[in-house]
Amino acid sequence: MTWGFWGYMLVFGGILYVCTRNWRKDIKAVPSRNNRWQARYASLTKNFDPKQIEPFYKKICKLAARYHQPSAARSIYFQAHQFTAKHHGTYSLIFYLHYLHVETSSATFRHRRISDDLKTILFRNKMQEARFLEIGNRLKENRNLNQAIDDTKLLFRMTRREIRLDVPEIREVSREQSQTAELLGKYLEDDTGTMPETTTPAIVLPANNSENTLFQLFEQNNFVLNKKEIDTFARNNGMFCDSLIQQINETYYETVDDVLIEDEGDSYTLNQAYYEQIKECL
Repeated sequence: MTWGFWGYMLVFGGILYVCTRNWRKDIKAVPSRNNRWQARYASLTKNFDPKQIEPFYKKICKLAARYHQPSAARSIYFQAHQFTAKHHGTYSLIFYLHYLHVETSSATFRHRRISDDLKTILFRNKMQEARFLEIGNRLKENRNLNQAIDDTKLLFRMTRREIRLDVPEIREVSREQSQTAELLGKYLEDDTGTMPETTTPAIVLPANNSENTLFQLFEQNNFVLNKKEIDTFARNNGMFCDSLIQQINETYYETVDDVLIEDEGDSYTLNQAYYEQIKECL
C-alpha cells in the first residue's frame, strides 16, 4: 500500500513536470509569436509598389488585425505611417489614424507624434497640419475611425482652384476688337471728319459659382452668417469652413487691400463696402 502511494506520487510528479515545462515553453514563445509580424511586414515593404497603395493598405490592416496585443498593432501602423510618408501622404496619415485608434489599457498612455521631418513632407502649410490635428483629437474622443479617414481624404482633396488664361485666345479676341474699333472709326470719320478715341475693354475674371452663392447668402442675411451655416455650406462644396474663408480672403486681398470676410467668433461678417467694390469689378 505504501508503494502504491509513492507510485501515484511519482506519476503525479511526472505529469506536473511535463505540464510545467510545456507552460514555460509557451510563455517563452509569446514574444516570438508577437514578433512574427516583423518578417511579414518586411516582406510587404520590400515588395511595395506606390501604384498599388490600396492593396498595400489592406494587407497592413489585415496584418495588424491578426495580433491581439495592442502594442504589436500600434507598431505595425506607426511604421507603415513612416514608410508611406514619402510615397503617399494621405495614406501615411490614415495609417497614423489607425495608430491613434488602437485601444490603450492605460489612461496615461501618450501617443507618438508625427516627426518634424515628416511634417514638412505631409503638410503643405500650418493650416493643413492644424486641421489634421483636429481630426486626430476628435478621433480620440469619439472613436469614429471611418469619419476621421473620410475627413482626412477630404482635407487632401482640397486644392486651390487655378485660373488658367488661354493666351492665344485672348490675343485673338483683342485683335478682333481692334479691327472692329478701326472699322467703326472709319465709318464715324466719314460722317464727322474726326477719328474718335478707342479703348479696349478690360478683361475681368468672375468669381466662381460657390463664391457667388456664398456672397448671395451674406446679402440675404444682412452680411452676417453664423459659423454653422458657413460650415454646412463649405462641406456641401467639398471644403472646410476655415479653408473656404481663407481662400476667399486671399483671392480678393489685392483688390480691397484688407480682409473681406471677418471672423467675429460665432459668426462671419462680409464687409459690405468692400463687397460693393468687388461687384463693380465683376
